[in-house]
Amino acid sequence: MPLPRSRPWQLLLVFVLALGVVLPAAWRAPGELEGDERGFVEYGMLQAELYLDCLRGTEGAWSDFRWGESYGHYGRNNPKLGLYLVGAMGHATASIEDPARRVLALRLLMGLLAAACAVAAAALGARRLSPLAAWLAAAWLLASPVFRSVQVALLTEIPMLLFALLSLATLEQASGWGRGRRWAWLAASGVLAGLAISCKLTALALLPAVGLVLVFRRGLTWRCWLAVAGGWLAGAALFVVSNPYLAAQPLEALGALTTGHVSSLGGEPWSMAAGGDSLAYLLWVPFLLVRPGLEAHQQLLDLQPGLLYLAGLLLCALGLGLSLARRRLLPAAWLLSSLLLTAYVVTRFPESWLYPKVFLLPSVAVAWCFAFVDPSASRR
Repeated sequence: MPLPRSRPWQLLLVFVLALGVVLPAAWRAPGELEGDERGFVEYGMLQAELYLDCLRGTEGAWSDFRWGESYGHYGRNNPKLGLYLVGAMGHATASIEDPARRVLALRLLMGLLAAACAVAAAALGARRLSPLAAWLAAAWLLASPVFRSVQVALLTEIPMLLFALLSLATLEQASGWGRGRRWAWLAASGVLAGLAISCKLTALALLPAVGLVLVFRRGLTWRCWLAVAGGWLAGAALFVVSNPYLAAQPLEALGALTTGHVSSLGGEPWSMAAGGDSLAYLLWVPFLLVRPGLEAHQQLLDLQPGLLYLAGLLLCALGLGLSLARRRLLPAAWLLSSLLLTAYVVTRFPESWLYPKVFLLPSVAVAWCFAFVDPSASRR
């Protein structure tokens, strides 16, 4: 029996256990903000205030010149929703005078979102599988070094992942309801995907995955297709409305989000040969899920795969094969689309820029495929 239909308290238990895994990392993490974390907190707070001025109707707020400033690549070159969320955490903890305690509070808040990701992964694995498969999906996510490297980091990866998982979960729910409610779940999936992309552009991997599944899914009525179109249009509108820079100067803002971002970090946006050797990093994705010793922000160049790499690769292949054999197209489609998007990203930037967080979506897709290794999973 699928987990959500049996005992809702099981999802609550996943959340509690996830907190037990995630929150200790907040105490072990550095007690000060440096690099990307400092940039996202500082400029997230600033741009959250600017956006509130826009909502209040303050004159000139939408065209404020500070939307287009580079801010060391944190404000101009990033979608805004993730910045607002991190900035809101910064404002919520601003009254804590002790810097170390404030950073701890910030990491605890981000840890709550990371635990929510584990619950979303469990719900996703339970839709057409057994409760054991749901637990496997959540456990592999929490065990993933890629996930652990950002689970309490004050970046936009975790909010992006949470919305992406919820988008996939609502799409899965659409296959289990009658025609009267299916359209609502399909529309919600598009809105949530828009929120994920508004946190980080790598969530664009949802587009081909969802599109492929919808094309091959039977029984969708005209109302369902209208709901799909409406949901994705609403998601696109949220992406634009959440970014005053994009709304005021669309071409300049799009350049900053894409080619401008790559160029500012020493990459080559249009060269097919740029970072070609970086494609080898994609082979590490299965390995990263079974290697326990990856430290946060450790360069992948330093890793030695050994037998664990082969074990991860075999598990990945087994899970992927079983997901296809059981006609579960969405996990396989998301794995493929996230790998393709990651391949594009790693070939745009120089090798010195690469971090494990680049592989977050593919690694979570692999964790989802792992759930299909459960022999008691339903073959419906």
